[in-house]
Parts: sequence; C-alpha cells; structure tokens
Amino acid sequence: MTVRAALVSLLVSMLVLGGAVSYFGTVSDGIGLDSFRSRAAFHAHLVALQQADASAAGGFLLGGSFNDVTTAAEALDAGGFSGTNVQVAGVDEADILKTDGELIYLASGGEVVLIRAHPPASMGVVSRISGEAIVGDREGEVHVLGLYLHEGILVVISSLYAGLDAPHMQPAVDYLMPMAQGRTLVSLFSTVDPAEPTRLHVFEFTGVYSASRLKGTVVYLVLQQAVSVQDDEASYPMVCMDRRCVPYDASRIYYDPEASGAGSLTNVVAIDVETKAVGYLSLLTGYTSTVYMSPGSLYVTFAKWGPLGQAFPIPDLVVQQTGFTSIYRIAVAGTDLSPTAGGNVEGWLLNQFSMDEHRSYLRVATTTGWDDPVNNVYILDPDLRVVGALEGLAPGESIYSARFVGDLGYLVTFQKVDPFFVLDLSDPLRPSMLGYLKIPGFSEYLHPIDETHILGVGKDTLEDPSGTFAWFQGLKLSLFDVSDVTAPKEVAKYLAGDRGSSSPVLYDHKAFLYMEEDGLVVLPVHLVGRLDAADDRPPWEPGTEPWQGALVLSVDPQRGFELRAGISHLPADQEACRYGSGPYGVTRSLYIGAYLYTVSPTTLKAHSLGDFAEVASLLYGEPSGTSWC
Repeated sequence: MTVRAALVSLLVSMLVLGGAVSYFGTVSDGIGLDSFRSRAAFHAHLVALQQADASAAGGFLLGGSFNDVTTAAEALDAGGFSGTNVQVAGVDEADILKTDGELIYLASGGEVVLIRAHPPASMGVVSRISGEAIVGDREGEVHVLGLYLHEGILVVISSLYAGLDAPHMQPAVDYLMPMAQGRTLVSLFSTVDPAEPTRLHVFEFTGVYSASRLKGTVVYLVLQQAVSVQDDEASYPMVCMDRRCVPYDASRIYYDPEASGAGSLTNVVAIDVETKAVGYLSLLTGYTSTVYMSPGSLYVTFAKWGPLGQAFPIPDLVVQQTGFTSIYRIAVAGTDLSPTAGGNVEGWLLNQFSMDEHRSYLRVATTTGWDDPVNNVYILDPDLRVVGALEGLAPGESIYSARFVGDLGYLVTFQKVDPFFVLDLSDPLRPSMLGYLKIPGFSEYLHPIDETHILGVGKDTLEDPSGTFAWFQGLKLSLFDVSDVTAPKEVAKYLAGDRGSSSPVLYDHKAFLYMEEDGLVVLPVHLVGRLDAADDRPPWEPGTEPWQGALVLSVDPQRGFELRAGISHLPADQEACRYGSGPYGVTRSLYIGAYLYTVSPTTLKAHSLGDFAEVASLLYGEPSGTSWC
C-alpha cells in the first residue's frame, strides 16, 4: 500500500468512525506532559524506557452546601424510582443494575437481562441480550462490566480477550500493532421495543476497563493498556466501531518526560451515544489508581514512589520511601478531550471519594508512609498547584473513608479507634481542622443524609489487650451529628453480625440505597453470628452461622436506627453460604413507586414499602454456575 493510499484509507476510516474524532494541538505549558510527533517517536520512547529500566512495568496500585451531593431522592424523575448512588450530581456511573421505572436491566455475567418489574404483578423476563449479541461476530470470552441508560438507548460496557489475528481486528491500515491486548467493548442497543433489543453499534478499544462516567449524551471511559516492544513492534492504542479500526494520532498520546517507570497507557475515550462521535487521548505514565469526574473535568491519578517519576511494582522495595501521586486534569466538553493541568501531592489516595472539585479548586485526601503513616488534605488551584495544605493528621493511622460536602470535609482514619474529623475548607489557602471524635470501629463509606448528619458504614472493633491494634468485628452503622462542627457526635449506631460479617457497600458505594423521603437505608449484607454468644469468646474468633440478604433500616437523628426488615433470597431448602454471598446473596436494591426491589445473581424480589411484605419473586438466573460459596 502506498503512503497516499494509506492516508486516504485512514481518513476514510476516521470519517466513518462517528465523523468526529477529536484532535488537539500542543499541550498547555506547565502540566508536565508532552505529546509524540509520530508513531516512530512513540516506539523510540518505549524502547528507551525499556533499556533504561527493565523493571519499568507500571505503578503500584493501592488500594458550598448539602445540595452538592447526589442522593437517591435527587435521582428520581416523575415516575418515582431510584437511580444509581453516584458521587457527583449530574454525572452518572456505570452499574450492574439500571431501571427506567418500569423495566430493570441487569448485567448477569456474559449477558444482560431485561425484566418488566413494575407493577410487581407483571414481573417477568422480557428479553435477554446474549454475549453473542453484545460482541457480534467477535471471538473471545465476554463479561458485562456495567450499564447505562439514555432515552431508549442501553449502553453495555464489557470486556473481551482475543488476539488481533481475529477477523474483526484487521486494521484499516496495514502497519498497526499485531500484539494481543485486553479489549473493552461499548455496545449500544435500542430498547424502544424491549422484547427485541436492537444492536445499533459496537465500539471496541484497546485496554482493560478501569472506570467510566456518563454526562449528558457522552460516555467517558478510562482504560488501562500495558505497553511493550517485542520484535520491533510497539503496543499501540486503537479505536474501532463496527469492525472498522483506526490507530490513534500519535499527537494524542501524551507522556511525562521525567517518568522513567511508565509502563502503561491510560486511554481516555469519549463516545456520544446519539451522534456516535468519538474523542480520545492517552497518557503514557503508569497504572491509573483513581478516577474522579466533575461536570467539566475528568481527573486521573498515578501513584509513584521514590525519586520523581519512578514507579515500583513491588511494595517491599519502597517500604521506607515516601510516595506521591501525580494528578492530571482532562477538560471535557462533549467528545472534546484536552489535558489542561497536572500536579503532584504527597501520599496516595484511597478511592474516588478522596477527590472533590469545588469552586474550581480540587480537594485531595492522602495517606503518606507505611511504617508511620500520616494523613493530609491538599487544596489545588485550577492549574493543579497546591495552594493550601493540612498535613500530619492522625499519625500512625490511615484514611479509611473520605467525603467532601461544600465547604466541609469529613475523614475517618483508623488503627485502633475511629477518629472522625470535620475539616473547614472554605478558604482554599488555609484549610483547618474544626473538630474530631474518637469512637470504637471505623467507617469505610460516608453518606450525607441532611445538612447536619453524616451516615457511616463500616466495622465494629475490639482493641487487643496488647494495645497495639484492634480486631475487626461485625458491621457497624454510625450516625454523626455535625451541627456543631467543633464537636461532632455519634448520636446513633447499629451493629449487625460478628467477626467475618461484610457488605458490598464497604468497597462499592453503588450497593448503598438511601431513601430520603422515607428515611430508609438499604444495604446488602453477609452476616455471620454465633449460636453461643458467650462474652468470654476471643475477639479473633469468627462467627459460624451465616445469613445473606438485605437489611432495611430506618434512620432518624432523634430515634436513631431501627431494623425494619431483613430480606433474604435464600430458598427454604437451601443453606446459606459460609464464605461469600453465593447465588442468592443480595447485591443491589432500588425502589419503584411504593415497592422495594432486591437483586441477587439469580433472583429479583419486590416488597411493599408499607409493611415490607413480599409481593413478587422472579428466578431469572440459574443457581448453578452463577456464583460460589
């Protein structure tokens, strides 16, 4: 193929691919990133990295008002149903469960199940979107990762692992990288007729799924692609729609000239589900550890260790070193993506709730150090320069949860007890601690329920007699009164289960449901208890009597917590799983109208919100092979 023919083919493919692949020029000065001028320059840079450091395989993954926070009630529309529990109002997050107020859409392994859920009397499977329908004629094992709904369009995000020798990956230009990589698919289906969902398009991208968001009509994905050079061929990102593929423009791949340990591409892709336009860029730095999105910006972070730019994959090598985190902001406007700022903070982030944008400033909570950790909160200006810092909080402890609400910040740290901190962030240049509370246990998820109360979900603990650590016990819900920010109080608590009990809410906020109008909290749980509840049992001894289901509790600042219902999907002739939730363990809940719906890997149930009596049940999946105990 001649160069002219190759360019013509590339241009045609770009036009076919949604008609709007986005390109930008030189990156703004001062963000620490350069872009490549050609594919050859990208290849040469990778070769130089490998020669400089054979261990450069990527980073080490570590884990103004109340109205700024999205609650389930705010997600309601005129039909009266709950949406996904998200961090930022107006920015949706992919989940395994979505509803439009009549149908429930469930990601179930390698397929999507469409269920008519409301009214409960008509509950039944309407249709199934098989793995074959999701991937088309592509080869490989598919797993559905998350869903979005947008005005009759179902967005299915899935993973696919297949070699580039498969027919669907034949490139539009004949010089593309032939190496096999993990793939992420975004399949769009029309659900105007839910009995026969119609596949509209399938987008395919190099890289393993890390996170995504939906704002307006645009889905934003963050994907991780390992980079390497083998047999003079460098891994290179690609964008495909309906089996037509184009390589990235090399100028859309940005790198940190000071990063000697960059072993991963973070591919950021934007898809307009209505126009099918696509925008993209990549960052060659290290493995993305945290993703956060505000209405106008997407933030990605990279944990680093040792001298500036070095990233070690083995923690034993860096136990005595201080880590830091690089943060890059990507401005988003539809499918237009542009890196606009970059900066660094000391320490590493716990999760997406460790970041928050407010009045154009980014607030970041970090933990620094291994043997003697301390905790910090940094305020960064629009150029991601640190302009305010509150450092050295809770020496010897680590952050277990964080939440920012308007001008206030809330942190929970833990080693033996739970210090709950209230922070004043109203002045970005001078953040300060207003007050704190020490109580047994800790919270791993914090949720504002009104202007002056924060609900925490975590674990109860018992301090070891040695005084050096504490033993985790059962689940604990705490209600904090922060009306006096200088003296926060735990005004109510609820304990469930013994040591070994858990809940998906502890690591996935989308499993949490708060119904503000009814004052109800619903959370899936795996509880273990004891038949013999002797007080002299050792604190390290786990419970032996399992129970899986959903707890429904009312929460009120005056009356505290009250258990309203325990909903189990376990059939009468089945035993609960001792370890893991099993095929009948509840994973999600939502409400439509006057009914509460709970979902497990095999079953959907509806209960009345009046007395929590079961009104409908549907076995939509096969118990065998869906999960294990």
